[in-house]
Amino acid sequence: MEFHLTCNDVNVLQEYAKKTDALVLLTTHAMWRPADTAELVPLSLPSRSPLTLQCGIAHLAGRTLSPAAQQCIVAIRRIAAAHPPAASPD
Repeated sequence: MEFHLTCNDVNVLQEYAKKTDALVLLTTHAMWRPADTAELVPLSLPSRSPLTLQCGIAHLAGRTLSPAAQQCIVAIRRIAAAHPPAASPD
């Protein structure tokens, strides 16, 4: 039987991982408080299998973005352009 857990609270995911044998996917930024993550062990991934993430930027039509949101979008686009996705080994 498969079980999937989706949650946008990093603390809940960390606690769930500590109390079960679950594998959770977290960014390294989510692991920034050593006291909260002391029992968690990062897994090393083979360097030959790059991970990619597809994402999009959306906002309400007709609304003006805040200066902070505009800067964030510029930064995301700059970083994405500097790191184009690798070709899929088909």
